[in-house]
Amino acid sequence: MSKRAAIHEAGGLALILAAYVAFLCLYAVPAYTGTDPNGYHVTARLFQQHNRFHQVPADDYAFVGRMWVVNERGEYYAKYPPFYPALAGLAMKAFGLRAGFFVNPICAVLAVLGMYGLGRSLGLRRAAVLAAFVLATNPVFNFYAIRQVSHPSSVCFIVWGYALFLAGEKAATARRGLLLCAGAGLLVGYAAGIRYTNVLLALPLTVRAAACPRERLRGVLLPWLAGLAVPYAVLAGYHATAFGSPCLTGYSLTYEQTGFGWAYFRENFRFYAVGMAASGLGPLFVLACLGFVRSWRRDRRDALLFTLWIVPLSVLYTSYYWAPEVRHEGFLRFLLPVFVPAIVLAVEFLRDMKGAFQAESARGVAPAPEPAPNRRPLFGALAAAPGPGRLLILAFAVCQGLWGVFLSLEKVEPHWDRLAQHDRTVRSLRRILPAGATVFADDTLLNFLDFFQDYTLYPYEILHRNRARQTVARALRPGPAGLQKQRARLLHERLCAVDDKTYRSRIRALFETRLAAGPVYFVGPMNAVNFFRSAYLRHLEFELVDEMESRLPLYRLLPPVKLRTFQDRAAGARKPRGIQILRVTRLRDKPITPAEELEILEQERRDVTAELVGDEQENVDRLRRLQQLDRRIEKLKAVTKRGR
Repeated sequence: MSKRAAIHEAGGLALILAAYVAFLCLYAVPAYTGTDPNGYHVTARLFQQHNRFHQVPADDYAFVGRMWVVNERGEYYAKYPPFYPALAGLAMKAFGLRAGFFVNPICAVLAVLGMYGLGRSLGLRRAAVLAAFVLATNPVFNFYAIRQVSHPSSVCFIVWGYALFLAGEKAATARRGLLLCAGAGLLVGYAAGIRYTNVLLALPLTVRAAACPRERLRGVLLPWLAGLAVPYAVLAGYHATAFGSPCLTGYSLTYEQTGFGWAYFRENFRFYAVGMAASGLGPLFVLACLGFVRSWRRDRRDALLFTLWIVPLSVLYTSYYWAPEVRHEGFLRFLLPVFVPAIVLAVEFLRDMKGAFQAESARGVAPAPEPAPNRRPLFGALAAAPGPGRLLILAFAVCQGLWGVFLSLEKVEPHWDRLAQHDRTVRSLRRILPAGATVFADDTLLNFLDFFQDYTLYPYEILHRNRARQTVARALRPGPAGLQKQRARLLHERLCAVDDKTYRSRIRALFETRLAAGPVYFVGPMNAVNFFRSAYLRHLEFELVDEMESRLPLYRLLPPVKLRTFQDRAAGARKPRGIQILRVTRLRDKPITPAEELEILEQERRDVTAELVGDEQENVDRLRRLQQLDRRIEKLKAVTKRGR
């Protein structure tokens, strides 16, 4: 490679990385929503605070995320492997509380850089820059690059592990090869501690190492296996401590090992095929398939590597029970490690097509005379226009890039909006709620509040028996379930299977204990707060502390989808759902009488009416008419129902 070509290649890679870093900086938010991130990042927080990966709740009713399982000692572990939480926990130890949220964006950038190195190791030469570009614009990869789950770090360790192994396999010196192969084993083994199914990705390189020439076998296979053994041994020790056996994982306690089968494969194959073509790889998908077929004609050794890399993981996840049909990124995230060889195969196929075009155009054609120098650079560039092979590469890069960039924006924009809103809500709550308080709230808020470890948290559903019963019923159905069946049975025994008197006494005892320990708050949207006030007015006294209503930007770069002709697409703000904070001031000595409750409710109705309509009698009359209509409609519904 000439010096000029090397500078162009390095400049192109630097430009891709710089643009990608800018993209992640624009959309990354140090916050999360959902149950999966709770499992990862609360574990990281526990590791940062206490150098352990488990928690012990305050009592049987306290909030523990749905992705946690309890062992025989009453210790709760996230069912996920511990190596990604360990990364986030180390980042928090070194750089502060929210540093763990930036592990994924950093790993995403490193994965793009590693994609270039892997492409060079597999013989793509300058086309490795195109492979890095394709990964940087992949919409599924970008959607998870700003989410707090394990997929970007998993891809990062796999890409660098494979790149190091292939470089070590071709190393000029035995010592260099030994070090690179041992490092590759460490990285690929660590990836299995990020996502368990990555253990399948040790197979392709093990087979390749075992097939090395005899004189290279000791310098490749043994250090590779030694590198793998270290993280595998640590993982086995973790399992023995947490779950009682080196071979048991947290998933075994939720019976999700039963969620694989031929019936799921037949049902999911259509979803995966459509998802890969539409949202996963886009225009690249067909080229990747052609490149896979062509690889068996070019180099059987590389073809075997790609086959063992792609097929086992793809078949495994296509046979998995969880695959929502609508949101492709929900299940395509499982196949992100497979995207890497697919990109390599597609770019390799394009490069070979370019070479074929160039060879065909050069066949039987006399060399063209050197063009006369042109003083105008623009026309000089046009005179040296690329041939059909280069135009093919350029057309592919433009089509794939536009598809990837615009689809990435469509996926990350609404997620950024949710994250930014949620982060601001939780920041405001933490300014209002004192440390050490007891907080009752919905899981949506508790999943993130749990990360800070400042409060004793209780789920809203223990105060709402119908919701608790629905949760228990879903978890106790035959087959795999997200919530551990042992935890669901405990919830059933404590709250759902008892009579009303026992249930009320247990909830009363819980409030009595928590009020003795410190302030108690109920936090939620207005409908949840209204239910709480109505259900517990006879037993508790409370006051409204605050009502949060913030305003946030609609979008970063991409306007929201125009669903209606009158929807405002201009840059502005929208009013999110309000959150009310209710403080429980005391537990009544005895429940109030119906007459006392009626007096309290009538006074509250007068206060709400005055707040809504003010002093204008006309508005008061309209509100009263509305109440009369509601009562009349309910009576007619009851009469109609009896008449049937």
